[in-house]
Amino acid sequence: GVIYLSGGNTYMFLNDARKRSLYKILRKHLQNGGLLLGASAGALMMTPSIDIAEGFDENIFGLIDVKGFAFVPFEFFPHFEELYREYIDSYMKNNIRELYLCRDGDGIFCGDDGIKIFGNVSKYTVY
Repeated sequence: GVIYLSGGNTYMFLNDARKRSLYKILRKHLQNGGLLLGASAGALMMTPSIDIAEGFDENIFGLIDVKGFAFVPFEFFPHFEELYREYIDSYMKNNIRELYLCRDGDGIFCGDDGIKIFGNVSKYTVY
């Protein structure tokens, strides 16, 4: 089966996911061969940290622990446009994980065979 994680405010998503023990449900789904699809905030939830969401979402719950589900080993920036470049450059000064910049309509698939890119997704590089 497939579970779709939609977008919205990333901090609200994380807060609600924790209240509902969503991590355990999703991990079991993956272990049983299920697929997860995520868009925007839903995709960010699959990464080790949602910290990058500070550049476009308000932390309306004042969350300090911003650990994501870590189903993938990299970070992800949805809705990428060049106007976010300065923020991302600043963010990456303190980040050691790979970061993929994804424009609307593009995507990343992670599976047993590695990462597959669809569209104009780019890996972060310093300009």
